[in-house]
Amino acid sequence: MIEKEIGIRVIAYGVIRALMREAAEIHCVEVDRISFEDTVDTLRSRSPLLAPALFVLCIARRELLRVIPDNRVPSLARPL
Repeated sequence: MIEKEIGIRVIAYGVIRALMREAAEIHCVEVDRISFEDTVDTLRSRSPLLAPALFVLCIARRELLRVIPDNRVPSLARPL
């Protein structure tokens, strides 16, 4: 369970850093000038605005997980 928690934190860190890089690029600012801590605070404060979008993404993900197995590769014949 601890490994999962660490993995989730590593992924979250990467997602936040990617968001910072994209924002820096869009606004022609050096990424080193953007605060990681302030970015996290901004995400937390805006999370109520993000919740509906996340809900839609969850529904879309569930639908994808439902239909993806329908696109199966034919089974290969096993030698006797």
